[in-house]
Amino acid sequence: MSATMNASTKTTRTSRRKKTTKKPSVKKPRAKRSRQELIADAVIEVLGRAGARGLTHREIDRFLRLPDGSTSYYFRRKDDLIAAGLERLNALTLERHRKRYETVFQKAASKKQVKLSDFAETEFETYKQYISSPPLYRNLARVEFFIMAIRDKSLMEAQRRTMQPIFDLDEKMFRLLGAKNPRHAAAEYGDFRRGSFMTFVLVPNAVFGRDRTIEYYENVIRKIIADTDKMQEDLPLDANIIKTIAS
Repeated sequence: MSATMNASTKTTRTSRRKKTTKKPSVKKPRAKRSRQELIADAVIEVLGRAGARGLTHREIDRFLRLPDGSTSYYFRRKDDLIAAGLERLNALTLERHRKRYETVFQKAASKKQVKLSDFAETEFETYKQYISSPPLYRNLARVEFFIMAIRDKSLMEAQRRTMQPIFDLDEKMFRLLGAKNPRHAAAEYGDFRRGSFMTFVLVPNAVFGRDRTIEYYENVIRKIIADTDKMQEDLPLDANIIKTIAS
């Protein structure tokens, strides 16, 4: 009888242990990039490091350690390579832009109005990240794309398509800031942002010697709103504004 009790006791303990044992957490694997995305990312890096002349199908194959001819299987012409790289870079830029703005929009969800200090802080944090660890090759690739787009209408159109949603986010931001002419304000701030970008990349010493603060960005944003509020009419809701910005 004691043997039977001991056996049942062991069974009970075992079942208890089974019930209390936690299953190990399984991490979801990261989504793998497609071959086209890998090539597009390589286009950005090779273009930023070697320039337009250094961007070839063979160099992309070598960079990705692929057999010769692999890149041309997906992108036959060099123009196709450039278009893929530009589309990928634009998608990454838009994604970062949305994430930054979403933080500010969430804070303003209940009051339906953005605090100028929140927007300025977001822009300042972006600036700090940029100067502390700038992805130089990506920024140089952006400049290369800008230059090529001046000579290529299809690339210029691709630039405009990407700038439209960014412009729309800027317009929403200035509308929530209480600007009377949010489209004008968004256009002016876009000019400021692109000017800063070009200065960061092309003349870094002119920027890194100065100390930008949250107050600096507050003053820039406040001045843009004040200047554009004086305008009687906001910009027309058509594609001309994007054409002007991308030019």
